[in-house]
Amino acid sequence: MYEPRLRLVENETAYKLIAAVPGVAADGINLSVTDDGLLKVDAKSKTGGRETMLQRTVRLAEDADLDSVNAVCADGILEVTVGKLQPPAPISVPVEASEPPAADELYHIVKKLPGLSADDVKITLEPLRIGRSTQSYQLAINAASAKGYGEYQLNQALPEDIIPEGATAFCCHGLLHVIVPRREPIRVTVP
Repeated sequence: MYEPRLRLVENETAYKLIAAVPGVAADGINLSVTDDGLLKVDAKSKTGGRETMLQRTVRLAEDADLDSVNAVCADGILEVTVGKLQPPAPISVPVEASEPPAADELYHIVKKLPGLSADDVKITLEPLRIGRSTQSYQLAINAASAKGYGEYQLNQALPEDIIPEGATAFCCHGLLHVIVPRREPIRVTVP
């Protein structure tokens, strides 16, 4: 019995699993992907008294796109291509030159930035990780005074329950206020 090895090749956009499966036709191959990222490959063939068999289960990387799995079997080579999830782009947060509104259910971050105006401050929310697991963001503040009062940089991890698209910022009287809404907590009532 011939049991082929599985080779993994990765590039910027996809993962490719390659195995030599001589004598196995495309209809002799079964592929399945589970919701938790397991790729199962079963290939069998019996030709001229020789049996070819491939049974493997591979855990895909966190950034593997489970909806983008393609397989081709030609000339005795099985190639399974799994696309990669593209990282989300950073979210730019506009900075207003006014006092922030009062509100509950928000994360409110205050930084002292004397000598800086709203036009001097650039704020982004940078994704920290992608994939099937929960994604979190990092607050990135970059500021340089047009009047020569100095520069300021800060990177701060944010909790996982934020709503990044709802972030706002206000710069007034030397204070920078960054406000990020949070998701409603899941409440479970036990009878």
